[in-house]
Amino acid sequence: MSDAEETVSGEAIPTACPVTLDVPVARPILADDVPIAPPTTDPMLLPLTSRRSALLDVGGLILLLILFDLASGVFLGFALGVDVDSAEAATEADRTAMRRTMLVPTLILRAMGAIAAVTLILRRRRQSFRSVGLGRAGFGVDVLIGVAGVTVLYALILFLMAGVWMLRPQLPDEMRENADRILELVPRLSPIGLAALSVAVGVYEELIFRGFLMTRLRRATQSWPAAVVLSTVVFTSLHAIDQVSIALVAIAVLSLVLSAVTIWRRSLVPAIVAHFLWNLSQFLWLQYQAGSLWK
Repeated sequence: MSDAEETVSGEAIPTACPVTLDVPVARPILADDVPIAPPTTDPMLLPLTSRRSALLDVGGLILLLILFDLASGVFLGFALGVDVDSAEAATEADRTAMRRTMLVPTLILRAMGAIAAVTLILRRRRQSFRSVGLGRAGFGVDVLIGVAGVTVLYALILFLMAGVWMLRPQLPDEMRENADRILELVPRLSPIGLAALSVAVGVYEELIFRGFLMTRLRRATQSWPAAVVLSTVVFTSLHAIDQVSIALVAIAVLSLVLSAVTIWRRSLVPAIVAHFLWNLSQFLWLQYQAGSLWK
């Protein structure tokens, strides 16, 4: 027997290759052992916001906007010399004149109130304005996409209305009625005044519906399509107060297209630009058609 061997129970085994037994030993699983998916870098997905918090933010924004609207209405009533208490007793003509007088300053204050309310909620949640689609990256490209988006909007809506006209011959009469409603609601303004009004409406509505509401509904439902549909239903329903039913088709298409562009670009800028140009072109066309009838 060589030096490299020794006897164990009468048998010789090589000592140069000792036998080792691997006995499994239980050990604690550390956090580093568990694979963790990298957090999303898309702020519009609200990765650190729970579904409950997203719904609470929507409710909080609605409450803030209602309170701000009531307060601004009272303020403008005093500032413009409108007797708010006697509004119910006024004639229809008086109420129409009252609404026309208060429309532009009301919309400007609503835009300011929307920005203030959204800022308050974002700071409370420690979120940036990028979570509602407002950021500096790609601003120039987003503006150009917004300009191009108006052309797409007009093409889609004109094509759709042409199809509706074939099924609904009274469409031109209904659209004229809708134009008359707008002329009664909106006072005659200069092109600069119409541009300011269009900016206020574009910022206010896009910040609320596409920037804030749609993103929070996506977080609550975990679905972009569901968020787009729900925000479009709310957006279109609110316009039903002052416009005829057939015009709501165009408004729904507007909402769907602007929602899709916002999701694609992860930016609210194209929607604001397109909405502004859409409103301004509509106002200028109405002013051209109505002429001196728009008072």
